[in-house]
Amino acid sequence: MAKGKKAEKGGAKVASVEVDRMPLAEIIPAAYNPRTIDEASLAGLSRSVEEFGYVEPLIINKRSGRLVSGHQRLKVLARQGVDEVDVIVVTWTTSVRRRSMSR
Repeated sequence: MAKGKKAEKGGAKVASVEVDRMPLAEIIPAAYNPRTIDEASLAGLSRSVEEFGYVEPLIINKRSGRLVSGHQRLKVLARQGVDEVDVIVVTWTTSVRRRSMSR
């Protein structure tokens, strides 16, 4: 597992960032995901993943264990029969946990 250093920029503080590999079945989507995508757009995203590969990892909140970024990519990967993927696991500091991404 690769670990990053504490980063601070523009008030956002990230205490720790790890890259890990997870089975898709263990990734829990956040119920509050505000984005929706229609079937045509989902099909376009699927074609993009097929053509260019899985190049933008999903982001998981270590504290809650929930997906905070990549809900549509998760749908595409599941439909494509992918079993496991690299993910970025983030642990936010207390001040950042109060924001909506850390629910």
